[in-house]
Amino acid sequence: AVRGSYDYLLLERFVTTFVLLVVLYLSGTMTRASALRTFSPERNDSAVIFTVLGIAMFIVFNIEASAFFYAHLRPARFAAISVLWTVFSVGLMIIGFRKNIATVRKVSIALFGVTILKVFLFDMAKFSTPYRIISFIILGLVLVGTSYLYHLFKDRILNIMAKEGTGEIRS
Repeated sequence: AVRGSYDYLLLERFVTTFVLLVVLYLSGTMTRASALRTFSPERNDSAVIFTVLGIAMFIVFNIEASAFFYAHLRPARFAAISVLWTVFSVGLMIIGFRKNIATVRKVSIALFGVTILKVFLFDMAKFSTPYRIISFIILGLVLVGTSYLYHLFKDRILNIMAKEGTGEIRS
């Protein structure tokens, strides 16, 4: 591959990224099992490591998606980033529901909000009509799906909050 192209050192980038993410994941898993509390006396350090893992994944996916679409389908680059953020938000929402972690669900909703603002304020000026339509359809479907998840798990969330006695379930 030509230096400066997307394919240049693709395998090396993939392996390096994969190793980094696996090491972070395994570190978080081992830290959770050992209940290590170096960073914070109140919380298990695994929460910090998994947060770093999530941020690293978000950054890597953004860089790779932006570079790929810049090289292969330039007009769709901004739409692809918006879709990526939406998919990442959905993943966070699912993790938040499955593990009953309110903080993860709140981060997911915040990322949804930022994505919606990005789409309305920045992307629409750069998109041609087909990309606008696709972007709005995907965003609408994800928002409907998220509200359905909240409706579906509403009782479970309220029961856990009542047992905990606070508005925060677990972080």
